[in-house]
Amino acid sequence: MNSQEYVMYGGAFNPPHQDHTGIIATLLANVAEKVIIIPTGKRDDKDYSSVSNEVREDMIRLATEDFGKDVIIDTTFLYGDMATTTMNQARYLEEKYNKEIPQVFGSDVAPRMMGWDPSGYVAHQLPKVFISRPGYPIPEGIVSNYDELEYVSGGFSSTRVREEVRRILGGESERIETLRSMIHTKVCDFILQNRLFYSV
Repeated sequence: MNSQEYVMYGGAFNPPHQDHTGIIATLLANVAEKVIIIPTGKRDDKDYSSVSNEVREDMIRLATEDFGKDVIIDTTFLYGDMATTTMNQARYLEEKYNKEIPQVFGSDVAPRMMGWDPSGYVAHQLPKVFISRPGYPIPEGIVSNYDELEYVSGGFSSTRVREEVRRILGGESERIETLRSMIHTKVCDFILQNRLFYSV
């Protein structure tokens, strides 16, 4: 796999869970010296109004603090007016770092990339790192200029975390150890202390 100075890992991280941090650790061990985290901001197809942008930033910082300076959290899209698209992120990063920065995706999105950008830049020119997902091999010829990284998922998702939080805050306190296995301890404490996601 090609060694890079930076890779960019974007997402909602609402909340960040152990697969998010596991992927970051795997990227640092195999791909790049630093991982740039860009939390999702304005998108036409998503609604993150259940918590504020400030809360999402706080959770991301808590989840990644163990990585120290190897993780850079860039909140330009989180607080800005620019739509969070792959093309906008690519242009922004190239302008900021004066070079193309590889972006990280799950292998399941590879067949959809031409739909995101019919010019073909995202699918064929943008440098990419695909995280392999079981059942989602990358079909030959649909994307170019990428590396593929194996990562064994714990099967976590932000949706599952939010459901677990609601059950605990609703009275099922015996499930707290399950929640702690899914997210960073400090993120867990932050969520429960502030009763986040309970009313979602």
